[in-house]
Amino acid sequence: MPRQNPKQSAQQPRSQRGGLDHTFLHYGIREADLEVILDLCDRHCIDRDWLRDEVLKNFHAKKVDAIEISDADVERVLNDALNQLPTSTQ
Repeated sequence: MPRQNPKQSAQQPRSQRGGLDHTFLHYGIREADLEVILDLCDRHCIDRDWLRDEVLKNFHAKKVDAIEISDADVERVLNDALNQLPTSTQ
């Protein structure tokens, strides 16, 4: 089996290099998918940290606890996160 150049390996996303994907361990989402989600946050002016901390982490925790997560549980996670957003006083 041919050896892979270490520089080429370092340029590939972790998910393609093998091993544990740090993002997947924390959010249950592959690194490449999280990059797409965060790009959408930027395009739609959604706070990336809020999404990660209030939606993705809570969703992942709920999913780990329940294995199967119902639509109602997903809705509850989203509603809880949305209720923590600051309200505009305009």
